[in-house]
Amino acid sequence: MVETVSVDVFKRAESVEFLSKRVPSGLTEADADALAEELGDLPLALEQAGALLAETGMPVAEYLRLLGDEVAAIMSEGKAPDYPLPMTASWKLSVSTLAKQQPEAVMLLRCCAFFGPEPIPRDLLPRGAQALDSPLGKLLANPISLARAIRELGRFALIKIDNRAIVIHRLIQALLREDLSAEEQTSYRQQAHLVLAMGAPKDPDDIQMWPRYAELVAHASGPSTRLEESEDRDVRQFALDIVRYLYNSGDQDSARGIVERFIKQWSSNTDPRDGQLLLARQHLGNVLRSLGQYPAAFAVDEEILDLAREALGSQDELTLVQTNSFGADLRAKGDFAQALRVDTESLELHKEVLGDAHPQTLRVSNNLAVDYALNSRYPDSRDLHQQTYQLRQVSEDIPAPDLLSSWNGLARALRLCGNYAEACDVGQEAYEFGVAQLGADHPRTLEAGIDLAIALRRLTGATGEGLEQIDTIYEQSRARFGVSAPLTLAATVSLTNMRRTSAESGEALTLLQETAGYYRDIYGPDHPYYHGCRGNIALLHRVN
Repeated sequence: MVETVSVDVFKRAESVEFLSKRVPSGLTEADADALAEELGDLPLALEQAGALLAETGMPVAEYLRLLGDEVAAIMSEGKAPDYPLPMTASWKLSVSTLAKQQPEAVMLLRCCAFFGPEPIPRDLLPRGAQALDSPLGKLLANPISLARAIRELGRFALIKIDNRAIVIHRLIQALLREDLSAEEQTSYRQQAHLVLAMGAPKDPDDIQMWPRYAELVAHASGPSTRLEESEDRDVRQFALDIVRYLYNSGDQDSARGIVERFIKQWSSNTDPRDGQLLLARQHLGNVLRSLGQYPAAFAVDEEILDLAREALGSQDELTLVQTNSFGADLRAKGDFAQALRVDTESLELHKEVLGDAHPQTLRVSNNLAVDYALNSRYPDSRDLHQQTYQLRQVSEDIPAPDLLSSWNGLARALRLCGNYAEACDVGQEAYEFGVAQLGADHPRTLEAGIDLAIALRRLTGATGEGLEQIDTIYEQSRARFGVSAPLTLAATVSLTNMRRTSAESGEALTLLQETAGYYRDIYGPDHPYYHGCRGNIALLHRVN
């Protein structure tokens, strides 16, 4: 047996430097970086690409196009002088030799070709085996056979084991896919979908499962996986769980990109009243609202609510959830009175159908408490937030973001009632819980941080502490979500209010004037939030 030595890929800077020297003219740093990205920094692939470009003068854009359309053909060209075989021939020789010694290993390798190029959690494979009634399923279910197959793939340098994950190079994946017939590609892709769906966790609201979901996002969203093409109900549920995880964890941009792709494909072959398609669109509405795309969210949610009532009935859980989402849209529009009416009726219906302590009922209860505050019913808001928080605190099924929402809502209501010391005490606990459980830059944590800073400002003698708090929240929100995100706007208003009585009031005025433009663009010129921002500008003018 020949001993193998593992040679890692280049670092990106090494790849760019190598290509720049290999192709001395006509290759910009951006071109070199794009090539390195597509070739996965693999030294042999970089050498072959460099040789072909140097010898033929082929434009980089043309090479990248061929790499996407005809990977095997293009990787056969430009043989490196220091290697006995070009990459395609070398790869085929390894696979052919392994197929004779252990065909099960090649079967596993082909399945891995339809995942993303990111590490594949090894424990995903045996968990997903239950979904497969095939030779591959038997292999994945047998720990001894699976270990042997993985060992052989590693020995032939076709995969690498990295911290209990399988890593397969993207070029190897592409060559494997291209070497299969259309029927074989469909079969292996479907099996990869089922392994993902059955091997994944089942509750995207459980923060303990978020690290496992994070490992699967790239596989669910990658172009080679093509998860959106599956019509299997379990696979589609997995897709929806990925979107829900991204929404819960605060990655709204990724959630939007993925769910829009799913909706586009599913709409082409699915009844518009199908529950999973409605749920996907419901997720889109939530994401759009979180991104501050309020008119778009309202339009999506209004249509879904009508479809859900027609197809599923007013007491179906999806319809109930959608009613809650519509109430959030009304708040975002500034129609606080109508949101209060909708949520009041919705809470009674939730209690009738799901019970008083159901997590979804408590979401509506929390939102109704928010409505009370927006309609200046501060004691009602405080009492309902406290009741909701107490029910959520003793429940094992309440997601951490929901618990924090009630906790911080109670702190906010206490402040609005004039109980500043209590608001600071409760708000500090809520904020620390958010940092510990969700992270300092999670949207719910940032909301709690903003409210805590306001309470500190209102509490006599705590202005300095409040300014330090809001400075931190403002920078974190701006860094993660940008200057015009709703959370950043709220943090900016709080920051400028804090600076109104300091030597920085001039800078605060300039910053708030810029912020007012964002408020107008997002909420519209007649929204209460925009008028509130303009009122704060007037106060700053008075002290400047």
